[in-house]
Amino acid sequence: MRSTPGHDGHDGHDWHDWHDCHDWHDCHDWHDWHDWHDWHDWHDWHDCHDERGARTVRWDRLFDDLQAQMDADGLRERDLEVSDRTRRERAQVGLHERFMAHSGLRVELRLAAGVLVSGRLADAGSDWVLVHDGGDRGSLVPFGAIVAITGLGVRAAAGPGAVMGKRFGLGYALRGLSRDRSVVSLADRGGSVTTGTIDAVGADALDLSEHPVDVARRAENVVARRVIPFSAIVVVRHG
Repeated sequence: MRSTPGHDGHDGHDWHDWHDCHDWHDCHDWHDWHDWHDWHDWHDWHDCHDERGARTVRWDRLFDDLQAQMDADGLRERDLEVSDRTRRERAQVGLHERFMAHSGLRVELRLAAGVLVSGRLADAGSDWVLVHDGGDRGSLVPFGAIVAITGLGVRAAAGPGAVMGKRFGLGYALRGLSRDRSVVSLADRGGSVTTGTIDAVGADALDLSEHPVDVARRAENVVARRVIPFSAIVVVRHG
């Protein structure tokens, strides 16, 4: 007896049997499949976002490192620039500016030939400094005679012509003593000390009439006439 043809060449009985035994809804619950699919979709999405998050963190860390490096480089460049500028400015500072900046300060000068001068900084010129002791006695010292200075600070005056700074040199200062007819005591690099009156001042030397410090310059009091180069002067005291 022939069976009634079913779908796809299967008879109806066979197809119904296969359908009953392999019910798609029973064996493959649609909701289970949907849940599994949803879980995999979420897992894929989560993995994707984790990966994107990790990449974002890596970029942020990289950029943070680059910024830190740039800041450090900038600080080093600024430090070098400040250091270079400080060295350049310091290279232009002389004793004249430093003495001007410390007017009134007590210092000790160790000079050539073992001479010591101590007192208050009173004035300074382009190549000399004037130091006052406790009284009115002043010591005029050429820069070239200074061996060492104790008590002088590191700062310098703001610029040329500042308060207490004179622009004239040693020769001009000595001419002032000559015009004043002051009796002076002059120590030289040879270790000698000569007292007397400065008669004349040239470009690089002075003429000194030697006489005792407690008498006036008169012909009968002059014991010798000396020519002393500026380069031989250690200190000229007066007052």
